[in-house]
Amino acid sequence: VDNSIQFSDIDFLDKVYYISDISTNPKTIYLTYKNHFFFISQNNFFNHWIRECFDIEENLKSLGTSSHTAFQSALLMGFSKIIFTGQDLAYKDEKCYSSGSQYGMLRCVFNNEKQKYEIIASDMNEFKNAYRLDWMNDRQVEEGSIKFLEKLNKNLRTVKGKDGNLVPTKADYLVFIKIFEREAENIKNVELINCSNGADIKGYKNMNLSDVLSELENIEKLDLSAIKHEYHFEKFLLKADILQKNLEEMRILAENTLSTIQKISDELENKKKITANIVELLKLYRDIYKEILVKFEDKDINSLLAFCMYDIKKVMSSNFLTDEKALMDALKNILNYFTIMKQSIGYYSQHLADAKALVL
Repeated sequence: VDNSIQFSDIDFLDKVYYISDISTNPKTIYLTYKNHFFFISQNNFFNHWIRECFDIEENLKSLGTSSHTAFQSALLMGFSKIIFTGQDLAYKDEKCYSSGSQYGMLRCVFNNEKQKYEIIASDMNEFKNAYRLDWMNDRQVEEGSIKFLEKLNKNLRTVKGKDGNLVPTKADYLVFIKIFEREAENIKNVELINCSNGADIKGYKNMNLSDVLSELENIEKLDLSAIKHEYHFEKFLLKADILQKNLEEMRILAENTLSTIQKISDELENKKKITANIVELLKLYRDIYKEILVKFEDKDINSLLAFCMYDIKKVMSSNFLTDEKALMDALKNILNYFTIMKQSIGYYSQHLADAKALVL
């Protein structure tokens, strides 16, 4: 997701120390900062590969939220006072997502009739457009967007706010609250202050940001410009070239699969039966599939694309030649899964190219 628009009003980026994941959108990575650090956690297939290339051993975890990344970064840098601001971990002022983000049109409002909170889209058409992916047709967008809203509402919870009243939140935020509370129990000699306006977090002193800033005699500064690193860039570039070659070969195989399966689907749609030509095309597809399985013997390819292959293998293990309907359903699933695989390959290839550019 391109979230660079959220940086558009910040006119002091040249004074900012920016910390990002290696898979952060390139449009934010290539903005100009005072200094840029990468937080390469263990919670991402591509990050795992990067960590192996650079022999990174620190036990870094993102745990699904950039807030925890920032928190761990502050601890690693050695700050003695950590101040939370903007970490509401609850829905405040009816907002579910920040302004300018992908789902900024969603609102969390209290339904007086139902006597409970619910999430709605202030503009349903805008929400559907935000939800749409390139491979989706109108029916998939319609059904998927409704299910997405239903899922958000199913996960709605309430939690104690800083003012003592209940505020709406979601199950994920409750997990994050517990994570930060557990961190507070284990951290010594670090003052933790919560200046956010949402959920109450045990172990953190509740204060207004203006009061905190007025009490600071000076702003704690660390000389981060002196940080040096020694990484094996040659090892990374060598592994990157190999992975790029394998990803390109996988992309070609995915495209050949999509072309073959589409031909089968078109003929089945026209003939309404399994013809001799369809049988031959299925043999061609199985030959391509065997090549793909060989490619998946590569550890890096397996790590990056295993989530796609799991669903494909399920389809291939089923008996989809029993009748025309079973075959058509299988073809639709195969088209869907290989479309996702092709998009994933493009995603990884782009990030790999970006990472190589940063190194070079």
